[in-house]
Amino acid sequence: MSMFAPTGPIDPELKDLLDKAQARYEAMTPDEQAEMWREQRKSWVRGELTFAYPNMTAEEADRRAREAEAHVTLSPKVRPTV
Repeated sequence: MSMFAPTGPIDPELKDLLDKAQARYEAMTPDEQAEMWREQRKSWVRGELTFAYPNMTAEEADRRAREAEAHVTLSPKVRPTV
């Protein structure tokens, strides 16, 4: 169980969307999951950079995200829990 489990009633439409997202994730191959998490990390770095440095161009943020990615190594057996 997630540590972010709802404490009250959950909207049925939201529950349906969450269930569909979970099913899509579980249908992915391990390589597809790894690629998705890689893209999520890159997106997070870009977002944090442009938030912290509003004058930074998208190109500069992308370049720095690629540089940061070069320093990240994850075992294929280690993946975030959903």
